[in-house]
Amino acid sequence: MKKSDLRTGMQIQFNNGMRAVVLIGTMYGDVFCSLENSVWGTLNMEDVIKVFECMHPDQYIHTEFIDDHIIWERTPEKTYELDGVEYSESTLRSLIKRAQG
Repeated sequence: MKKSDLRTGMQIQFNNGMRAVVLIGTMYGDVFCSLENSVWGTLNMEDVIKVFECMHPDQYIHTEFIDDHIIWERTPEKTYELDGVEYSESTLRSLIKRAQG
């Protein structure tokens, strides 16, 4: 899923377990806001592992999140160990591409 696919009111979950609401086009840009602990920040899709669709217009203002409507979930990236160092698949692809070009 790309950042451009997100809409205001959608809920996201980060790899650290924090859940937040997406706010698109604010004066600070595209941001997220956690209703659990008032944390907010600039939206970065690299840390997002799940996206939830907001089924009811007022659902995003509740502090209880509903898991029933997951519309995207990141699949864990494969890792490989080489000489005692663990590399992600995307890192290895990038290194191979640099070595070839």
